[in-house]
Amino acid sequence: MEQGWAAKMLNPDKDRENLSRVCWMLHDVGTHSLRAVFDSIHPPLNLKDHLSQPHIRTVLQRLHEQGILDDKQWKLLYPTKKKHTTSQQYDSRTLATLLQTICHLCPPYPNGWSAAPLSADSSLSADIVRLQLMFQHVAEMSK
Repeated sequence: MEQGWAAKMLNPDKDRENLSRVCWMLHDVGTHSLRAVFDSIHPPLNLKDHLSQPHIRTVLQRLHEQGILDDKQWKLLYPTKKKHTTSQQYDSRTLATLLQTICHLCPPYPNGWSAAPLSADSSLSADIVRLQLMFQHVAEMSK
């Protein structure tokens, strides 16, 4: 009886399948959560106007020049043809970058945006950092 239980726990195909499901769920639900927060701060109907404000464009232009936003992300934020931009087009990395830079959120204390927040920190900013760290962890596992 003990061996049957161990065999089930050591099934690499099942483990991979479960890991894939968890990764997919994290990506899907995490991105949806970031988008919901972003849309609550910058409603879709006002997004184009907000992104066209000179101080916002300057911040995002600097991020683009620094390589934090790549060309694909920049084209989604500022399409060459006067198309309407929407957060539905943004991936989790773009959403997290926008939340950190143009949404007036305070970085989690004391580690800021680049390190794990304190475990007792239940702020929105801390949760955004936690999601980013989970996304990075999953990306590293898949390499």
